[in-house]
Amino acid sequence: MRWTINRQIAAGYAISLLFVIALGVTAYWTSHQMLDAFNQRRNATQIIIASDQILNLVQDAENGQRGYLLTGAEPYLEPYRSAVSRLPSALDTLKRLVEKSVIGQEGVAELQMAVSDNLAELARTIDLRRASQDAAALQIVNQGAGKEAMERIRQRLDAIKQAQLNEQVARNDEAQGAAAFLLDVLAIGIPLSVGVMIFSGIVTSRRVLRPVEEITEAARLVSEGDLEVKLPEKSKLEEIHALTRSFERMVASLRQSANLSERLASGDLTVEVKPLSDKDVVGKSQAGMVTKLSDLIEQVQRSGVQVNSSAVQIAAASKQQQSTASEMASTTTEISATSREISVTAAELLKAADNMNEVCQRLVGLAVDGKEGLQRMDQVMRHIIDASVAITARFGEMNDRAGTINSVVTTITKVADQTNLLSLNAAIEAEKAGEYGRGFSVVASEIRRLADQTAASTLDIEQMVKEMLASVSAGVMGMDKFSEEVRRNAHEVTDVTRQIDGMIEQVQLLAPSVESVYEGMRTQTQGSAQISEALVQLGDAARQTADAIRDSNRAVEQLNEATGGLQKAVSRFKLR
Repeated sequence: MRWTINRQIAAGYAISLLFVIALGVTAYWTSHQMLDAFNQRRNATQIIIASDQILNLVQDAENGQRGYLLTGAEPYLEPYRSAVSRLPSALDTLKRLVEKSVIGQEGVAELQMAVSDNLAELARTIDLRRASQDAAALQIVNQGAGKEAMERIRQRLDAIKQAQLNEQVARNDEAQGAAAFLLDVLAIGIPLSVGVMIFSGIVTSRRVLRPVEEITEAARLVSEGDLEVKLPEKSKLEEIHALTRSFERMVASLRQSANLSERLASGDLTVEVKPLSDKDVVGKSQAGMVTKLSDLIEQVQRSGVQVNSSAVQIAAASKQQQSTASEMASTTTEISATSREISVTAAELLKAADNMNEVCQRLVGLAVDGKEGLQRMDQVMRHIIDASVAITARFGEMNDRAGTINSVVTTITKVADQTNLLSLNAAIEAEKAGEYGRGFSVVASEIRRLADQTAASTLDIEQMVKEMLASVSAGVMGMDKFSEEVRRNAHEVTDVTRQIDGMIEQVQLLAPSVESVYEGMRTQTQGSAQISEALVQLGDAARQTADAIRDSNRAVEQLNEATGGLQKAVSRFKLR
């Protein structure tokens, strides 16, 4: 049985997959052990936390009982009541957690009994204290039953916690051993799996790529025209063996087609072409080519005689047309020279009229631009006047605000004076108070210092307000002068605008006359240009006709020579 590529690749992947599956099973088993150890550790930690919580609740209950026995105040019983209400839930939680553990289950029942005994004694002493039987309550406390119950609770809790701590250590060792085993398995298994995959890939690639490379090289030589290539030896792989056989048949078919092409090139059309199959496109094309080529040669032989006789008649007619075209070309050249002189004169007149028209248009454009600029300037000046009025109004508002600030400054000055007077009175009273008023005296001195600073700052503000009022007054006067100057310039701009309007009207009256002259000259120039162009085209057509006739004569001569050569070449072919 031959190996196929798919089978060989599948075998390599199967071996690698077995290694991967083994690694996966080992990793799953080890991870399961580690997860179980982690869950047991977490459960042990929760048991230790629950044990500490129970011990704290019992201690809270005892603290509340002691506080109530000493004081008789009900608020001291709040820790006791809270502990009594939470202890059943805490004990149930501990019992549920211990049931999940493999150790420490035997001590939970004893712990519950010890807690019940302790709570019962606490309740009896509280009831006696509430009934004002302090001696009886003290006697129960001195008997030490509660102390013994508390000692049993601590012993049971310590035993449970120690067992869980030992369980944590054991589970840690178990998890570490499982992790070490998993690392060893992965360290050995992964390189081994990769090595097997690489070895399988190398073996497969050598058995597949080497014959494929040989066939590729043979195909390259065939594509370059070498049909004597040496094909690779038969491979053990079924696909490569089939590919080699197909390539051999293809080379044999190409050799047959090459031999057929050599016979056709030598002129032997008697060859018989048989397609290899219904899908042999090349064979069918060659058979059709031989049939059509035979028909074409027969038709060429018949047409050669007809072409030769027609060429003689065309040559005679071409010589007569050539003489007529030469005479027409010389006459057209003379008329064209005269027309060009007329066109040059008309073009110069048209250029002058065009320049004058452009000058008028530019003049009108410049005048319009100047008018628009003056109008924009007038608008800007009006905006400036409006803005100056607004600024003057703002200066008036600033003057009013400055007056308001001045009044506020006056008020602040009065307040500072009153504050200074009050601080002085406070200092006098502090002196009267002696040692007790020393601190108040310091505060009064500080207030008087701040009041002096406030008065000095107020004087500075008042001076700045006066300077600002003077600046505002100067600004108002400057804006009034500026507004008057702008109004005077605006009147001058309006006068210049009216003068430019008159100039635009005069230039616009001149523009139609220049335009009519320009249109007349342009029409005359276009007419002359059209006449000159028509004559040039006529001359070119006459010369082209003469050249075409000469080319036709040469073509007729070449046709005669080609006809003779064609008949000689066709005679080489052998027809059925």
